[in-house]
This record gives sequence, structure tokens and C-alpha cells, in this order.
Amino acid sequence: MRNKIVPILTVVLCLAGVGLIIYPAVSDFINRIHSSRAIQEFAIQLEDIPDTELAAQLEYAKQYNDMIAKGKLPENGEDVKDYYDILDYANNMMGYIEIDEINVKLPIYHGVSSDVLSKGVGHIPSSTFPIGGEGYHAILTAHTGLPSAELFTDLVELKMGDCFKIFIANQELIYKVDKIKTVMPSEIDEITPVPGEDYCTLVTCTPY
Repeated sequence: MRNKIVPILTVVLCLAGVGLIIYPAVSDFINRIHSSRAIQEFAIQLEDIPDTELAAQLEYAKQYNDMIAKGKLPENGEDVKDYYDILDYANNMMGYIEIDEINVKLPIYHGVSSDVLSKGVGHIPSSTFPIGGEGYHAILTAHTGLPSAELFTDLVELKMGDCFKIFIANQELIYKVDKIKTVMPSEIDEITPVPGEDYCTLVTCTPY
């Protein structure tokens, strides 16, 4: 009887091992499908929105950004539209990001809640919306090493001069990497707005 149990346990352990090995790949594949579907729905919805409404949303975002650029986080009751109501489209997306060099195409959502960061890229509310403009500095963040999705795991492979694209409202913005730096959470000088410059910083955890 014991001789029969040993081969059975060996097979079970091997199957468990194979399951653990393929889980991240399968889970990431499923997450990519969900991301692709969300982006398609986003694009379809944008086609039905009048240009005047898209322009109005960008103006709301600009008003928000102008306050952030002055070092002030807008609060309820101020003459600025609520953060979560600005650029709020399909699936609560504001847009999406493409980084061809590392095969990334992910939705961009408001805020950095655990739900947001489990499925895509979060926008840090204390930074400007990623709509482009001098004196603006948007900060987008996503997980590295998440078992269920790659997300920004390969961000460390980007090199100086590489580009990434932000699709927001009816705009396509292209940014070129001009700085790669590892900082501590308390070092915020690297993510503050720079007068006359248009920045978008991509942030993730390191090491893996």
C-alpha cells in the first residue's frame, strides 16, 4: 500500500508544481484580455461623445492641473469639478498608456486604490492629469511583480530615449524618457512640476 501512495504523492506534487509555474502566465494573459476589452470599450464610447464635451472635460482637467501646479490640492466646495468626475469615461477610465518597448497597453484609472492597482495603472490625484501642457507633471503608477499581472514589471527595461504614449480624451501624447532614477518614497522633488516643462513620470516598486 505504501509503495502505491508514494507515486501518487509524486504525481500530485508535480501537478501542484506545474500549476504554480503556469499560474502567473495564465493570470497575466487573462488580465491582458480584460485590459484590451476595457480599452476597446473606452474607444467606442469616445466615438459617441461630441467634441464639445471632450473639450469641456479637458478644460476641467486643465483647471484642476492649474491648481496642482500652484501647489494646491483642490478640495470639495472649490470652483473646480470633483477629481473623480473629470475625464471619467467607460469603466471609470480616463485613458490608456502604450509602451511598445515592453509590450504594455494598460487602462489608466483615477486614484491608486487596491482595486485600481490590481488591474491597471493608477493616476496619483496630487499630480496633474496627463493631458499635456507646460508646467504640468502627471504621475502614473502600477505594480511590479504582481502574481496575477505583469503591469509595470518590465518598466526597468526602458532606456533613455525610449518613448511611451498616453491616449486621453481625443488626444495622443508622446513622451520620451529623459531620466531614470531610483528614489525613496520621501524624495518628492523628482515628481514636482517643472516650470515650462511637460512631464509624465511612471512609478513602480523596485527591486522586484
